Amino acid sequence: CARFLRMEITKLGGYGSNFAIYDSSDSQNLIKQILKEMNLDDKRFQPSGILSRISNAKNALQDAAAFARQAGDFYEQKVADIYSRYEQKLQLNNALDFDDLLMLSIKLLQENKEVREKYQDRFDYLLVDEYQDNSHTQERMLELLSNGHNRFMVGDIKQSIYRFRHADPQIFNGKFQLFLENPDAGKLILLKENFRSQSEVLDATNGVFSHLMDQEIGDI
Repeated sequence: CARFLRMEITKLGGYGSNFAIYDSSDSQNLIKQILKEMNLDDKRFQPSGILSRISNAKNALQDAAAFARQAGDFYEQKVADIYSRYEQKLQLNNALDFDDLLMLSIKLLQENKEVREKYQDRFDYLLVDEYQDNSHTQERMLELLSNGHNRFMVGDIKQSIYRFRHADPQIFNGKFQLFLENPDAGKLILLKENFRSQSEVLDATNGVFSHLMDQEIGDI
C-alpha cells in the first residue's frame, strides 16, 4: 500500500508523494500534543487508548467525520474531536500512520474509477496467502482489485493468530462454508496430508482443536 500510495496519493488531494509514515511512537506523541492543546487530562484520555480507538475506526473504514456521527457519550465525542485534529495534523505534516496505508488505499480505489480500473487491468490473478488472518479492510481491497478476476486463497483457520491486528478468521470460514455448499462459487482444494510434522505432533494439535472446529474442516 505504501508503494501504491507513493505513486497515486496525489489524486486524493491533500498529500504529497513524499509523505512520512508515522510509527506508533510518532502517533502517540502527536496525540499527546493534541491533548495538551485541548486541555484534556492524559490520565483520563490515555494516548494509547485514544490511538486504539482511532485505529479501530480506521480499520472499520471510518474517517473522523464518520466516527463523530456515531459517537455517543462524552468520552466518545471527545475522541471524535481528537481524531479530527489528529487527521488534520497528519495531513499538515504530510504524514500517514500505518492504518492510513490501508484506509487511504481503499478510499482511492473506491473513489477514483480511473485508478481502480488501471490496477484491475494490471492483475489477472490474485494470490492471497495466510487467508485466515485477513481483515475486513484487506478483504475490501481484494474485492476492489479483483473485480471478478481469479482469486486463489490459501490458509488454515487453525493457524489464525492476528485477531489483535483486526484479522477475522470468519472471513476464511465463510468462504470455506460457501464453497462447501455451492461448488459453483469457487473450487475448494483440501490439503489434508502434512509432510513436515510427526504423527505425535499432529495428534496433539488435532486434540486441542477438535472441540473448536467444525468436523467438515477435517484434520490437519
